[in-house]
Amino acid sequence: MNLDVSNWREFIVGKLFSQMYKAEAHVKGDMSLCERHDSDAIRFITRTDVNNGCDCYVVNNDLSGIEEGNAIIIGDTTSTLFYQNEAFVTGDHIVVCRADWINEYTAIFIKSILEKDRYRYSYGRAFKFDLINSVSVKLPVLFTRLKHEPSKETRCSRRQGNQQLNNTIKCK
Repeated sequence: MNLDVSNWREFIVGKLFSQMYKAEAHVKGDMSLCERHDSDAIRFITRTDVNNGCDCYVVNNDLSGIEEGNAIIIGDTTSTLFYQNEAFVTGDHIVVCRADWINEYTAIFIKSILEKDRYRYSYGRAFKFDLINSVSVKLPVLFTRLKHEPSKETRCSRRQGNQQLNNTIKCK
């Protein structure tokens, strides 16, 4: 199946998110490990490329820097990408991306698009915060240009829709 991307537009990754920041780093050796099903367990997310970044579960004994779920996570030197739907703490070099439009489906879609360019980054060109913030990706848009001159009602409606979209996502 071929996906038609001819009507997709470029967006700057940093402008897609209302919040993009480095998470507070924790050291695995300084925390108590536990089983996933323990009542006080919380995910410990690292740059590992397996298990959706979950290195292990740790005891939440008043840990600082607990992140809420519903976020896209980027390992900023390894270009590993994850979607976390539950609360978590992180290791070093983790960027947390948040926006009101994120849900499980939109996050996994954006994650997949970003992963398509993962091959571009390596030790010599690490996917660091500034680069993540400035890289552009092509994404589908919700509107297309009309081939004929639209009526006044259509122009007004389209202008309002475009304004709402532009307030949400800033184009390149």
